Amino acid sequence: MASELPPEIIEAILDATKPDSLNLDVGTLASVSLINIPWHIISRRMLFGTVTIRPETALRFVDLFASPKATLPEFVRALVIQRKQQPDTGHIDCEILDQLAPVTAKLPHLCKLCLNNIDWSTRKPIARESLRPYQGVTALELHHSKLSDLAQLADVISLFPVLEDLTFIYLTMITNMNALPSDAALHGRGVPMTLRRFTLVGPRVSVIESVMEWISGTPDGVDIPLEYLKLGGTGFRATKSVRRLLQGAGSHLCELVLHPTSGPFYPGWNNPDVAPTLLDLSANDQLRIISFEGAMQPIFCDAMLQILSQVTSLSLEEVSIPSVLPAASKWGKKIEALRERPPFFNLPTFNSNRV
Repeated sequence: MASELPPEIIEAILDATKPDSLNLDVGTLASVSLINIPWHIISRRMLFGTVTIRPETALRFVDLFASPKATLPEFVRALVIQRKQQPDTGHIDCEILDQLAPVTAKLPHLCKLCLNNIDWSTRKPIARESLRPYQGVTALELHHSKLSDLAQLADVISLFPVLEDLTFIYLTMITNMNALPSDAALHGRGVPMTLRRFTLVGPRVSVIESVMEWISGTPDGVDIPLEYLKLGGTGFRATKSVRRLLQGAGSHLCELVLHPTSGPFYPGWNNPDVAPTLLDLSANDQLRIISFEGAMQPIFCDAMLQILSQVTSLSLEEVSIPSVLPAASKWGKKIEALRERPPFFNLPTFNSNRV
């Protein structure tokens, strides 16, 4: 009976064994892989779809996957390279990519690369050969990685020409980033025109603004048709670069997530006088999800209403707006009045989190 089930049903059954959305029940998958060939193939695809490598396991990974009889490379879709678990706080030298390059070149279906705590600053220029096996990936994530400067970041990203999904989480740069590079040609250099999803979260205003200038300054005035944009962290500010990204995305943008964070007495939403201009969403007329998270001071309430009043999309499905600290009674009334007008009237989900 089990052999007669279509693959989609088997995948749904195995997916239901997950204890949560991020983890697999390895024991169950290993057991059901013994049922028959269809269950074996699907369970192995789920077990080895994402492979995580640490410096201490790199050589074992190479030995296992380099064997000419190895079948596991066929199943790998995502590769994660990270340091040891806590309390390790160091970085991994980017030489680990050289170690893995001969094997990763044999992963025919690799489409996602996640690099955590990689130190790129020790190598300049970037060794292109070590990244050549990854040129076909469409999703790249850099978490807590260290680079020399913005030019090195541009060099790294230029080696991923078909990226569709790019994520930067808490990047650090050892060069003083208080001023943007004077070379305007740097802005937009290496930014893949195939990009559709972009996430940038970080703690330093200078780094965030520099990266935003780089990615929004595409050469020859070519806009990036982003479909998903997420910006946040203590370093996030609404700037002209944000406005350029929003305007460039235009009708392509379907989901916008802004999550500025900071201390409890100074919520990250600021600059109420200029925010409505910098966060003008009138050109994004196909937005389905708008998520403004975090908290804001009462002085920003009117600015937030102005931002929302400029929304023109009739495709909205979900809107979330920030909490107000301290709570302002007038805020709730203004929001209720806003919800009575299109495009917010009869919206399926409208989250107004009041503290």
